[in-house]
Amino acid sequence: NKRKCIDKKKLDGPINCLDLSRNYTLAVGMRNGVVSLFDGMTFKFIKDVFKHKNPDKDMISTVKFSPDGNKLAVAYAPPYSCIYIYDVNNLDAAPKKCTGSPSRINSIDFSRNGNAILINNTSYEILFYDSISGQQKKSATEFKGE
Repeated sequence: NKRKCIDKKKLDGPINCLDLSRNYTLAVGMRNGVVSLFDGMTFKFIKDVFKHKNPDKDMISTVKFSPDGNKLAVAYAPPYSCIYIYDVNNLDAAPKKCTGSPSRINSIDFSRNGNAILINNTSYEILFYDSISGQQKKSATEFKGE
């Protein structure tokens, strides 16, 4: 059971998180506020999804693709503590912004159909958002059937 490196890439900074979509797109969130996409099979660079103006103060805390791979949720650490939801098929379109978390976002999960997201944060809260509008919901019951 010997492991061997098949490829390596030099990136702009340390990696904080990553996620692989079902269509093999790799999202890499870096501590300098950059999110880059790569082809997960060839490791060929696709595009920087986001480069923040103030990299010293921003860090990507987590990234997550929707189950169909069409949406990418990117969570920023404090002081922003927000999530941007990108349309993977149209990365030039403005992302939806989800706000309301009072602390660092630890994880993001999508519903099966990708229309709802659930986050948890370091305040031990579970928050719900509509991934289409970015609007925060009071509870999971507002997504019944999704």
